[in-house]
Amino acid sequence: MKTNMLVLNDDKTEVIQFSSRLRTDAEKLTSLKIGDLDITPSLSVRNLGVDLQNDGSMSNYINHICRTGFFSLYRIGKIRKLLDRTCTERLIHAFVTSRLDYCNSLLYGIPKFQLNRLQSLQNAAARLVHCKRKSDHITPVLNDLHWLPVDARIKFKILLITYKIVNCMAPLYLSELISMYSPTRCLRSAERMLLVKQRGDFNKTYGQRAFSVCAPSLWNSLPLEIRISQTTDNFKSSLKTYLFKQYFY
Repeated sequence: MKTNMLVLNDDKTEVIQFSSRLRTDAEKLTSLKIGDLDITPSLSVRNLGVDLQNDGSMSNYINHICRTGFFSLYRIGKIRKLLDRTCTERLIHAFVTSRLDYCNSLLYGIPKFQLNRLQSLQNAAARLVHCKRKSDHITPVLNDLHWLPVDARIKFKILLITYKIVNCMAPLYLSELISMYSPTRCLRSAERMLLVKQRGDFNKTYGQRAFSVCAPSLWNSLPLEIRISQTTDNFKSSLKTYLFKQYFY
């Protein structure tokens, strides 16, 4: 920090310790000394607009998305009769979809009930575009709009980041998280652009949500013709079509 002429702001400096809810209090950090300050760890902190909780639940951030998203839908609904479908979609993408997509790769592996809350927000937005009632079936509406469900959008973001890493278009701190599979012998799998999967049992921990764990698993499950896409635009188009067929066909 001295090299870059940076100074800590004592009033805004926060510390958080990520751990399982099952961890005992004896294993938790009580305080951390930074300079002349003794900082007590917070239960949640905000970084780049995302609320991070010490147990990794992301419930505060999901509450924020749902609260602001439904309020935006309420305001758009007040003038829906004055808008055509194109204008309505633009407003929803600006005020609702953008919130669902912002840093959504952090939401991979969240509990199903939390994911359903975000999906209900997207469903409400789709119904507003088509002027459908709450009781109307949502799958044909999403299909017509060609919107990926929330779960697919999360996977899309992770796979897009992975594609940029594989093709040397990502920062170094991301590239260090994954590595290409290189067999010791001459095998056909060497040309399939596979990634090395992390070894270990992550089922009982939060480790399965880590990018270094989920990215290789999702990437290796893609068809080869998608993994070898020559441009980012081609990859995004092929990936969306692939995910769309998975969820709707």
